[in-house]
Amino acid sequence: MWTHGPHPFDKNNINDLKLLEYWKSQNKDFYNAAINTWTIADPNKRNIAKQNKLNYIEFWTIIDIEKYFERYEKN
Repeated sequence: MWTHGPHPFDKNNINDLKLLEYWKSQNKDFYNAAINTWTIADPNKRNIAKQNKLNYIEFWTIIDIEKYFERYEKN
């Protein structure tokens, strides 16, 4: 879902900041929800998973999923 961004949000990445500004400029509820998801909720989930030593896998595209399962099936 596009609301999770094209990859994990990086506050030091100029392209991420440009995309964030574009989303903000839309000033619509759905974009505002996406901003929260990409920049706040998703990073919090990653941090909680890391703190609790959970196996946490994120897929950004169907290709990522296919590559993961290809690798998984080989092992």
